[in-house]
Amino acid sequence: MFRTMAKTNPSRSYLSWGAVWGVLTHPVLFFFVAAGGIVGGALWSWNQFSDGIRIQGRWRLTETRIEISSGLPWYAEAHARRLTEMLAAEQHSLTDAHLIRRAVELVAAEPFVAKVDSATKTHRGLTIAVRYRLPVAWIGDDTLRRFIDAQGVIVVPDIVASDDAHPLPRLLMPDLVPHRGLDWALWPDPRVIEGARVCEEIAPRAPAWGVNRVITYWRNPQFPSRESPWELWTPQGARVLYRDAAVSDAVTAAKRIEAIDQWIATHGSLSAIPPGYVLDIRDGRAQLVPELRAVRHDQPWR
Repeated sequence: MFRTMAKTNPSRSYLSWGAVWGVLTHPVLFFFVAAGGIVGGALWSWNQFSDGIRIQGRWRLTETRIEISSGLPWYAEAHARRLTEMLAAEQHSLTDAHLIRRAVELVAAEPFVAKVDSATKTHRGLTIAVRYRLPVAWIGDDTLRRFIDAQGVIVVPDIVASDDAHPLPRLLMPDLVPHRGLDWALWPDPRVIEGARVCEEIAPRAPAWGVNRVITYWRNPQFPSRESPWELWTPQGARVLYRDAAVSDAVTAAKRIEAIDQWIATHGSLSAIPPGYVLDIRDGRAQLVPELRAVRHDQPWR
């Protein structure tokens, strides 16, 4: 019995493999394979890094995520807006470890900022509480007023309404040299610096007391005088010896303010101080004492 053996056709196999190779190397197939590889790589990369990309965008510090306290009524809203724009322009992220330090440095460097009270960041953004330099008194006359803050820095407000400026006391002392070009600088006179602290202490009460001037007869800035206390004056001429000048203050401001309040509660107003007397509250007690000196109208006040 004979078996018939099938013979393989070598030429047919060769042709089949050539056809397959032709298909594999066809430009169209190569395009699809390459495109598929790119798409696949992109999908893999997105799966690997999409969370980080989304998080980075989510925590980017934009203007809408920065809140800076306003300085009104003495400052225009543009101040806070400019600070916001400056911070946003640096393109920080809320996840930056040094964000708080950098924000405080940037804001505190502005001349109209007295202090940055706090800076906090949350997932909602950055919040900065700013203490602006607000005037507590003014120096000069009605033709040229220079406002000073509690540290004796010359303040240049954006907005000065007459209603805002009226309650501020005028700071007066002999031979005070006027300074016109020292915006945002410390007034170079120790009497002004000390007087500014007095004005700060009485600022909340001065309008109710009727006090419109804070005065000292301390003449030479380089030689402090215990003989020239700080005085509070009313337009009617009533005088209060508030505290000694250029000496350490053993009595707290709260104690002195309380003494004035109690005296007014008993007598009605500072105008009740009798002629020839002044109200001395330097030791924290309200006492009527004879005037230390008569009011001189020839003082070269500035």
